[in-house]
Amino acid sequence: MHAASGNAAAGIATAVEVQFRRAGRTLVWDGRDSSLLDFAERHGVAVQSGCRSGSCGSCETAVASGTVSHAVKPDHHVPPGHCLLCVGTPGSALVLDA
Repeated sequence: MHAASGNAAAGIATAVEVQFRRAGRTLVWDGRDSSLLDFAERHGVAVQSGCRSGSCGSCETAVASGTVSHAVKPDHHVPPGHCLLCVGTPGSALVLDA
C-alpha cells in the first residue's frame, strides 16, 4: 500500500479498476477525468472535497492498495498510504477507503 507523488504523465494510460471500498463500488478508470475526485463525482460516489487544488486536505483518502500519481505537488501534507483525490490519478489499479 502506498501513494506516490508524481506528475500527470506518471498516471496510467490504460483502463484500470478503481474500487471505492466504503461506497461498495468498483469502476473502470479510462483516463477521461482530470482527477479521482472528478471520476468519483461523475459516477455518483460521495466523497469529501474542498479546494479542489491540493491545498486543504478535505479529500485525503487512504489507499488500501495500488498507487496514485499527483498531477501537482499538493500544498497539503499527504501522509504515506494516502492520496488527495482532487489532484490524484491512478498509477495502477486502486482500492481506496472511500
